[in-house]
Amino acid sequence: MVEKNGEDSFISGEMTICGQLKCQGNLVIAGRVEGELQAKEVRLLAGGEFRGELVCERLCCSGRLEGSAAVDHGVFSQTARHYGQLKAKTLELESGVRYGHLQPLFVVDG
Repeated sequence: MVEKNGEDSFISGEMTICGQLKCQGNLVIAGRVEGELQAKEVRLLAGGEFRGELVCERLCCSGRLEGSAAVDHGVFSQTARHYGQLKAKTLELESGVRYGHLQPLFVVDG
C-alpha cells in the first residue's frame, strides 16, 4: 500500500489508506489517509489529506489536516488547512494558514 520513493515512503494522489499506520522513517502523503499514524517525519503535500490521530517528530503540512496531531516540530505552509487540536514543541506558520486549536506541548521530567 505504501510506495517507496528513495528514502521516503510515498502515498500517491490516487491512493486512499484507512487504518493504523506506523512508519519508522519519513512518509510523504499526496493522497488521503484516515486513521492513526505514527512516523518520524510526515510531509502532507498540497492536495493531500489526513484525517485522524497523528504522532511524529516533524510535520511539514501544505495540505488538509483534520483531527489531533502531536509533533515535536511543525511547519505549516500558506496552503495548509488544519482543523482540530495540535500539540507542538515548536511551530512555524506562514501567513495565510488556517488552523484550529493550538496547544504547546510541555515535557515534564520525573
